[in-house]
Amino acid sequence: MAKKAKKKVSPKAIEGVEETLTKTEQFLENNWKTITYGLGAVAVIVGIVWLYNKRVDSKTEEALSQMYVAEDYFANDSLDLALYGDGNYLGFIDIADEYKSTRPGNLANYYAGICYLRSGQYEDAIDYLERFKYQMEKLRKKTKEEERKRREEAKKLEEQARKLLEQSKEAKKGAKKLRRI
Repeated sequence: MAKKAKKKVSPKAIEGVEETLTKTEQFLENNWKTITYGLGAVAVIVGIVWLYNKRVDSKTEEALSQMYVAEDYFANDSLDLALYGDGNYLGFIDIADEYKSTRPGNLANYYAGICYLRSGQYEDAIDYLERFKYQMEKLRKKTKEEERKRREEAKKLEEQARKLLEQSKEAKKGAKKLRRI
């Protein structure tokens, strides 16, 4: 079996690899606090969002269970029971007030407006339908703002990925040069 002849590596090749690795190490050493704080902030934000969603989900479930009976009264044209409840279950007005941060709470505004409209109380109908409309507009604006923020974040992440890819390519080139040694 023939042995491969060892190639001599020039000092410039070794310097290139060392320089690439040194740049990455320096970046990490210089920015370790920022990276740690950034990761910590992301973890805190994720935790807050998770807890908020868990709370809203439980409130949504409660609102839906209350709303089921009110919707049944609404379907049977028992408008007073649908609006004010029957003593055991809330009506649309109370659901709209108590669960206003949830989608069923917002929908209760719509139902209350329709109940008032059917019973001829037009001012109250306008009031509840405007609350429903306002919350829908607020939701649309919030959605647009979140989408804009996500796009900005995606651009930042894309730029970071591009920089890391460049550093990775430089490191691979350096590693290949070291292998040849």
